[in-house]
Amino acid sequence: MNSLGKVFCALIFVLTMHSAKAATELAPGVLYAGGAQLKVSVLGVEFTVPKNWQALLPQGAEVLFMEPENAVARIIISAVPDSTETDIRQQLMQSQDLDMHTKLIPVGKPDKKGDTFSQQYRFEGFNSQQLAAKAFARIGKNKTAFVLMILEPEADPKFTQMAKKLVQLVRFTQPVQPATQATNKSGNINWEQELKGRTLKYMNTSNGLSVTKLMNLCSDYSFSYSDNDSYVSSNAISDFSASNQTGNSGRWHIEGNQLTLQWSDGSVSRFSLSRRYVEEWDEWGTFVDENRWFNLTNNVCT
Repeated sequence: MNSLGKVFCALIFVLTMHSAKAATELAPGVLYAGGAQLKVSVLGVEFTVPKNWQALLPQGAEVLFMEPENAVARIIISAVPDSTETDIRQQLMQSQDLDMHTKLIPVGKPDKKGDTFSQQYRFEGFNSQQLAAKAFARIGKNKTAFVLMILEPEADPKFTQMAKKLVQLVRFTQPVQPATQATNKSGNINWEQELKGRTLKYMNTSNGLSVTKLMNLCSDYSFSYSDNDSYVSSNAISDFSASNQTGNSGRWHIEGNQLTLQWSDGSVSRFSLSRRYVEEWDEWGTFVDENRWFNLTNNVCT
């Protein structure tokens, strides 16, 4: 574990408050408003999104992002099962890469009061919004560790206590493991028919840096490709800053389960296609080589 992003298989969360109302299972790609009561059964937690905040777990992301509705601030939360106090201390003592130009450096050693850990950070590199950073963490009886990092204006640290309380109020429950399915449903899929005129989308978030890739496979066998690296991509609640964006186009074709892209510069890329069961989300997904890509409606070409 050397970053907030590497901990945890695509499910993260926020504030838990006791309530008689049944919680809803947290789903990726859904924007939740303040007051939404959610749960992540596989990790054994339930939580409520704080008032006047929004929460989003982007598709394919490994951290949950939260932002207030009318202020510049961000909360990034990750969770690590089977953790110990030593694991938390080690994680909080490691530097965190926010993006290609910004790093958070721990200031001193983590502090612990009661069952809550805290750690101060200083920015190294780009920090145009003059933000301050602090982390809080806690381990539940189910051995799941919650690590929360808050970024807020240096001159107005009004959300610090809310973030600390957010961690202290997380409710730990007995994890419920989903049913596993080892069968590979790739079978004799007609990949050309399935992907023709569709968009393949890849998303991943690690260390606060989000990567989004789009592959538009047009019906006339042309394609356009773009990728975007940013500190929280445009598919999260909002952007703090963008670091890189590229694009290209060419022709595509599929033979069996192999996707071939003939780029406009003459170069060729080949990928293996498969369908696999994604245990974390209890569903089947499309994989390009070893990475999951989402098969979506194409809004660029038919």
